[in-house]
Amino acid sequence: MTLNRAGDWAAAADVARRSLASTRPGSRAENCRLRVMLAYAETQLAHRDTANALLTKADSTCEGTTAKMEMTHDLAWLHQELASRGGPRAPSSSDGSWATADPRNLGLDALALQRHLSICERTGADACLVVYRDTIVQEWYSPRYHEPMYAMSSTKSITALLVGMLLDERRLGGASKTASARTSGAGATACGVMSPCAISSA
Repeated sequence: MTLNRAGDWAAAADVARRSLASTRPGSRAENCRLRVMLAYAETQLAHRDTANALLTKADSTCEGTTAKMEMTHDLAWLHQELASRGGPRAPSSSDGSWATADPRNLGLDALALQRHLSICERTGADACLVVYRDTIVQEWYSPRYHEPMYAMSSTKSITALLVGMLLDERRLGGASKTASARTSGAGATACGVMSPCAISSA
């Protein structure tokens, strides 16, 4: 699945095909995962007929396995994606609550934003959004973007960002003492919000 997440769909399809053709057959659960991975890669490669045939096989292989629950989200996305006649649905770019602006008109570094967009495109991101002073200045969605989008571990980064903003605005009261950084000699120790500074370096 790593190759699929990175957007290297041809390589992902190749790995899945070779694994399925291996002389050492895996469990049905493993075959379920491989067939879903292969159907996903073929969908992204716009091989819709192949992907549909693979999805039918994946459905029957996954039935009754422990992997079916694990792959539920991917299977549902594949069914929805392959049932549509066109390509992936484009998300709504505005819901009425966010203003948008050309970053150059706000004095932002357009080249830095272009580099950010390139990172989004090549690292397998589902979507990237840059907001500057309550205004969307960059918005990008990969072809595999769909709603709902599961944030999973990224919520930790979002929480850390929000806590940092609250600390900067001095709206967390006593937490600012815990989160302050201390320097002693040549080294520095940054202290987390959840644990007080207890380490010093000479």
